[in-house]
Amino acid sequence: MVFSCSERLAGTYLVPHPWLTMPSWPTVERIARAGLTALAAPPDFLALDKVATVVQERYAQVLWIRLQGADADPGALLVTLLGAAARLDAEASQGIAEDMARRARHGEWKAGLQLLADWLVAATVPPAVLVLEGAEHLEAGSPASLDMLVSAFLPHLQDALDVLLIGFTEWDPWRLEPHGQVLGRSRLQLDRPAVTLLAETFMPGLPAATLDQAFALTHGAAGALQAAFSAGAVLGPGVFSAAMAGAGNAQDLLSALGRRLLGRSDRHALIPLAGAKRLGVWHPAMARVLGVSAVHRNEPWWLDLAEGWQQLSPAWRGPLWSVGGTRDIDPA
Repeated sequence: MVFSCSERLAGTYLVPHPWLTMPSWPTVERIARAGLTALAAPPDFLALDKVATVVQERYAQVLWIRLQGADADPGALLVTLLGAAARLDAEASQGIAEDMARRARHGEWKAGLQLLADWLVAATVPPAVLVLEGAEHLEAGSPASLDMLVSAFLPHLQDALDVLLIGFTEWDPWRLEPHGQVLGRSRLQLDRPAVTLLAETFMPGLPAATLDQAFALTHGAAGALQAAFSAGAVLGPGVFSAAMAGAGNAQDLLSALGRRLLGRSDRHALIPLAGAKRLGVWHPAMARVLGVSAVHRNEPWWLDLAEGWQQLSPAWRGPLWSVGGTRDIDPA
């Protein structure tokens, strides 16, 4: 088995830009220095840029990794984690890569993860946090890669390196006991006053009745509310109110708003969207290769990362695919 971080795009390892204007989100703000924590809820309950804001305020160093379905395999997970090690110190990480390759040849995944956990702790500036976005993928294997990973990092929790798992599905609230906590949708909901403050950031002056309806439709889901209000800021209050009137839930609302936004989009906007659907992230350099505009995308569904990379907001993924705006677009 050969390990190569070249199999992972650079955008896999970049922290979302902080969102400094989002109002208080007490549950997320209390996760700092918690050892092992999982935010596990449907995508519309999570606002990654706010999570990024909190961890960057609380920790000296943040390692952020976007996992994909392939990472359910422990070998693939090791490759992905090695990519993070290489970004910390490309030369020094060669040694740990060779050690892990030897372990992998014998199927010693747990030992390989323990070696890498020890290396990452030594290579980071405490207090540091490892954020694994898409952690639900680690539950797919048997045994679950999640259990091996937690075991490997357990000796370092609340000492030098914390672990924050972000999963876009609901987990058993006792999944990480006794070592950590799972914060699900009921803990991640925004309250009604926070919804008002959030709306004021994007669409100041919305009637209280409209805000009540938005709160009821989304059940206080931070990601869905952020997505809806940001779309409303582009489309205008009339379109926003019409979409609200025809929606039965958060997905209906975002699908209606997404359909209107896609209707205003040309191929220069749709091709990056299709590319991000396939790869998880997007960079303007990819656009140049495909012969479309390489400008930085500013549609409401994008989250900015470092180094010019962007990713789709998790709350937008389902609604955009449901309306089929990129069905006939092939970015390759």
